[in-house]
Amino acid sequence: MERVCNFWVQGNCSYGDKCKFLHSWSMGDSFSLLTQLEGHQKVVSGIALPSGSDKLYTGSKDQTVRVWDCASGQCMGVINLGGEVGCMISEGPWIFVGIPEAVKAWNTQTNSELSLSGPVGQVYAMVVGNDLLFAGTQDGSILAWKFNAVTNCFEPAASLIGHTLAVVSLVVGANRLYSGSMDNSIRVWSLETLQCIQTLTEHTAVVMSVLCWDQFLLSCSLDRQLKVWVATQSGNLEATYTHTEENLIPVPALTKNKKADKRKSFEPTRTNTQHLQTLILFSRSSSSSGYSAVLPPCPCTPATLSSGPFLTPPCPEPAPEPLLPEPLSPGFLLP
Repeated sequence: MERVCNFWVQGNCSYGDKCKFLHSWSMGDSFSLLTQLEGHQKVVSGIALPSGSDKLYTGSKDQTVRVWDCASGQCMGVINLGGEVGCMISEGPWIFVGIPEAVKAWNTQTNSELSLSGPVGQVYAMVVGNDLLFAGTQDGSILAWKFNAVTNCFEPAASLIGHTLAVVSLVVGANRLYSGSMDNSIRVWSLETLQCIQTLTEHTAVVMSVLCWDQFLLSCSLDRQLKVWVATQSGNLEATYTHTEENLIPVPALTKNKKADKRKSFEPTRTNTQHLQTLILFSRSSSSSGYSAVLPPCPCTPATLSSGPFLTPPCPEPAPEPLLPEPLSPGFLLP
């Protein structure tokens, strides 16, 4: 049986496509079920796997967070929050859980627990960028906290006001924060000034998901449209392609190993991946808009675990550094 490359799982296989081990969790054209974790009584609204942890955390509308052992698949504990989980993310050893009127924070290494107050209504989206934790809330505001190592707590840093309805998606890229909202708009915020520098209003329904992929911003809306945005020479974002998908299912963005790759990625269906690989191709010779860029295959990477049903055996030896191809023209990067 072929084995998965453990260096690829960690995001640092130097063989690339020439590696003799698999760079995929599946040898076929579709995913196969490894195991099923049962216990939540309502919709699972968040999943987090902290860096270096062998525990998986899941949050649910049943107002609980469950802790699962990745080796056995058994539930190791249940945390009652007293409110529905709107979203959940992990950053380093920290787990952040959005619930009505608060964000709960746990450090899995020190077992410390914090409660961040300030949100009005449910917290639907969170992201970390520029040493700040951002939370999108039901009232349309985006709250930011900064961790103070001296006091060992998160201190309020800013409140970003602009959206008129709930913020349901957030992503950070190219020194910008992008927010998608139920008011059908995407706002672009500077991470340096925390000011809104552009509002995108081309979608006609809730913007469920935004993500950064190399120099592109992608957005997915309940209007069944997937839009590809790129910065023009003026610095503003413009939609360069719109794809209408009859069975479009928005998915949250996942973060790769930041040391290995600064890009954001997500886990689409095979069909949507094929769409992206074929539709996002611009060249100066064939495009009147003057864009020149190529979108690479989806670099989704699962987290590294030490043992259990989600793991892979390590490669027997590190791979030598391969020869790199000539770089592609970068086109117009996001500002």
